[in-house]
Amino acid sequence: MTQQRWRSLASGVVAASCLVLASCSTSNSGGGSAPSSGSVAPSAATSAGYQKVVSEARSGLVTAKGASSLALTSIKELTSFDGPTPVKQPTGKRYKIAVIGCAPVGACLNTANNIRDIATELGWSAALSSGDGTPQSFQQLFSTALSQHPDAIVAVAVSGIFVQQQLAQAKEQGVVAIGVNVSSLGGPGYTGYVDGREPVSKAVLASWIATDSHEKARAVFLDIQGNPDLAVAVGATLLKQCSTCSVKTESWSPTDFIDPVKEQQKVTALLQTNSDAQYLVLPTSGLPLTPVFQAISQAGLSGKLKVVASDFDPPSLAPIQSGQLSASTVMSQKWLALASIDAVNRGLAKQPIPAADAWGIGIGLIDKSNAPSTASYSAFDSYVRSKVDFVAPYAKAWNVDLGSVG
Repeated sequence: MTQQRWRSLASGVVAASCLVLASCSTSNSGGGSAPSSGSVAPSAATSAGYQKVVSEARSGLVTAKGASSLALTSIKELTSFDGPTPVKQPTGKRYKIAVIGCAPVGACLNTANNIRDIATELGWSAALSSGDGTPQSFQQLFSTALSQHPDAIVAVAVSGIFVQQQLAQAKEQGVVAIGVNVSSLGGPGYTGYVDGREPVSKAVLASWIATDSHEKARAVFLDIQGNPDLAVAVGATLLKQCSTCSVKTESWSPTDFIDPVKEQQKVTALLQTNSDAQYLVLPTSGLPLTPVFQAISQAGLSGKLKVVASDFDPPSLAPIQSGQLSASTVMSQKWLALASIDAVNRGLAKQPIPAADAWGIGIGLIDKSNAPSTASYSAFDSYVRSKVDFVAPYAKAWNVDLGSVG
């Protein structure tokens, strides 16, 4: 697998480290629901709900609160910034923060870079380091950062379960610790959390499948064991509200996804036992996609089985344009970084920090018809910002020019 493909925020990279946890078995688990012969069509309200979510996410952005569950009716369209009003940065001190990324590539690095650059614009000292996707690397980086006595540590896609001892030490030292693109589902201990709204992404994908199939979908959701922040169950649960749809979930070990050879073998076996599947939902675009497409092609299902995923990123653009990836959700990592710095400001000022799902971050739906033409994170940030100007509120509160960030 190339470095370019090994890149997700809280997804594939961090999933690899899940192997050390006792909860991450290597066996498969599956479960599903199938429409009975006497199935009744979904209610008009449910049908309208799916259609509304798809329409609003494709033309703009949507958001909602919720972590392990989400109501379809709670998803709302964003037409303006709807997050908590950013607070002014504390004054009287040049703060020192440590930024820790889950990996030195892709979205992990891009988000961490954004956080560092925003902190620099505020006049802070910011040091960036990256792990290699293993708990040991995260623990070492946290310990090193704590030995340098920062005012805050901002960790991108490092689940709290991996750094419990270090988070406890940070609390003892009075260091503000912010978990980015994770929530307490992945482990407690952070002072605050800013998640990337994976539950909303999965709800949008479920709505797209229901609408695209005219509520007759036969869908398989793939999940990564030990990664509840990916919210795959949220999407599967919402699609099950379509009583004329068939929904199945397969849960695989992290290495089944990260190793391209294993991934292709697993997908091939999946398609042999689910030959009637019409939709395949990947847990994130941040895992190897080529082996998935190769398995589909070799099974003779190209053009018949539609693949969707969350976490649209630069390497996902070509598959969207070719039709191999039918739809994806997009979120601005610059927005995520801005909210993270606001969380730091609140922590430093000893103000309450909003819940992980309360930052108002918007999710968009991308397909071939509306995909950005340039495969870059800055282009995706611009796409999201064209829908909602999420930068202006932070720039105004902090009295800084954030145009050069990202």
